[in-house]
Amino acid sequence: AKHARCQAVTLAVVAQPGKLEIRLTDDGAGFDTSRVSEGQGLASMAHRAAKLHGELRITSTQGRGTSVVFAGVLPPVTQATTGRGR
Repeated sequence: AKHARCQAVTLAVVAQPGKLEIRLTDDGAGFDTSRVSEGQGLASMAHRAAKLHGELRITSTQGRGTSVVFAGVLPPVTQATTGRGR
């Protein structure tokens, strides 16, 4: 929101067995994804997504907003991960 000059931001989190998707969208200024600066922000996000065995997709159109989507794999839920069965 700092640079986006947006009016609305939407966060959606969808968890299904074995899958997780986190989607953040705004209606702000957008940017040209082919001219991304060499800053650490987007590169750091992509690196973190890869470390989680996921993928980061960024789409943006100048004057129409930006969408950032993380899609990854969730490990199976077991008694050890839920804390149940103690």
